[in-house]
Amino acid sequence: MNVIAFDLDDTLLDTSSCLLPVATAESCQAMMGAGLQCSQDECQKKRKEIAQTDPRKSIFESLALALQPELSGNSQLLNNIVEAGKRAFYEREVNDPLVLCEGALEVLQECFNKYDLFLVSAGDRNTQNQKIDNLGIRNFFKDCLIADPKENMSKLECFQTILNIYPKLEPNQFLSVGNRLDTDIGHAKQLGWKTCYMKYGEYVNMTPVNDFEKPDFQIKGIHQLTKVCQL
Repeated sequence: MNVIAFDLDDTLLDTSSCLLPVATAESCQAMMGAGLQCSQDECQKKRKEIAQTDPRKSIFESLALALQPELSGNSQLLNNIVEAGKRAFYEREVNDPLVLCEGALEVLQECFNKYDLFLVSAGDRNTQNQKIDNLGIRNFFKDCLIADPKENMSKLECFQTILNIYPKLEPNQFLSVGNRLDTDIGHAKQLGWKTCYMKYGEYVNMTPVNDFEKPDFQIKGIHQLTKVCQL
C-alpha cells in the first residue's frame, strides 16, 4: 500500500453523534417552513426510519412524500421542500469544537509516516472545509478533495484525480477507507483500489448490490484500521 484516502464523516469524525441530531432537527424545521405538513417529531422519526430501512433513497424527497403523499402532484412545492431540507442539513456553520473518532488521531499519525494520505469527503464544500479545519487535521493530507453535489462531483472523480497523481503505481496500491458501501467502497473498487469499510453511522444498514461494493477489509472503528489492513 502506498496511498490511503480517508472519508471524513463517520470515519474520522463521529458525525452521527455530534452533528447529525442537530442537522436533522434543523432540516426538518426548514422543510416544514417550506410547506411540509407534519410535526417535528413525525419528521425526525420518519427520517430515521427511512435511513434505516432504505439508506440508498434520496432521503429528503422520500421523507417529504412519505409524510405528505399528495406532494407527488405538486413538483414545485416538493422541490422547494426538498431543497430547503438539503440546505439546512448540508450547508452549515461549524462553530462548536469537534472531536475525532476514538483512535483516529493515532491512526493518522501512524499512517502519515508511512503513506501518502488524502481526505475524500462528500458534501457542501464550505461546511466540509470548516470541519477539517475545526478538527485541525488538514496537515496530515497531501490534499483534501471534496465531492460537492452542487458542482456535480462524485467521489469516483476524486479517486481518479488521486490515481492520476501516481501514474507509476498500480491501482491496488491505493486504499479507500470509509463508511459508505456505495461511494467509499464501490467507487474506489471501480478503479481497482483496495477498500476498507467502516461499519458505522447513518448508512450502517446499507448492503452491497454488486461486487464493487464488497470491501476487502471491514472494521467497526477507525482504531482497528492498521491492524486489520496490516498497514
